[in-house]
Amino acid sequence: EPTGNLDPDTSFEVMQLLESICAEMGTTIVVATHDRDIVDRMARRVIVLEAGRVARDEVGGYDAEIPEPPAPEPPAPEANGEANGSATAPADLALQEVED
Repeated sequence: EPTGNLDPDTSFEVMQLLESICAEMGTTIVVATHDRDIVDRMARRVIVLEAGRVARDEVGGYDAEIPEPPAPEPPAPEANGEANGSATAPADLALQEVED
């Protein structure tokens, strides 16, 4: 969160600087933030993570109307190791790769 502890004026200046660097260098800047104003102002693509997984991937900004996601199904006991008393993740559990 590049501007998390800054006052609004300084935050605006930092974000302007990041935007100008992005434009001058023709590159992408990845920003992790909880600040909706920054997202609304800067983002051309928004990836929302929930519990370490991609919950939404939107091009064109962040849609204000966000429906509540359905509750995840609990894993079967043998899938999460409860059957043998361990709490390890299954070996085939992988992070989702996100490509632009």
